Amino acid sequence: MKEIYPFQVWWASLFLGPIIFVTHPLFMSSHGKISLETYVGVTSYAMVLGAILSIPTFTLYFVLFKGLIKLNWPTMILKSSLSIIAILCMITTFRFVFGIQINMSDSRIFFDYTAGIIISGFIFRIRNTEKVLHS
Repeated sequence: MKEIYPFQVWWASLFLGPIIFVTHPLFMSSHGKISLETYVGVTSYAMVLGAILSIPTFTLYFVLFKGLIKLNWPTMILKSSLSIIAILCMITTFRFVFGIQINMSDSRIFFDYTAGIIISGFIFRIRNTEKVLHS
């Protein structure tokens, strides 16, 4: 078992979520130009804020990982369960930060950060015998 898996997923999702969130509009708009300084600044701010706001989520994720790994579930079920838990915690955090009413532009945050969680949850190994998706 890889004890480092929750940390890998947490840090990768902290990196991928903001990258996807900032990069996504650039591909969806004909005038999606952004300066490198703005891109780096917004992404860095989102990563730091995400790290701070996700500490309770990570703590819960880590504790549940330690408990669920003992059940010897198949890897895909374990990873899927942990991803769903992380996504629900992320939604709860966003609801807490943004309030009950979230407009459509804010919902893009959910989709982009969810993509970051799912990608990071499936690219790392939980068990040493597991095959990685990209190999």
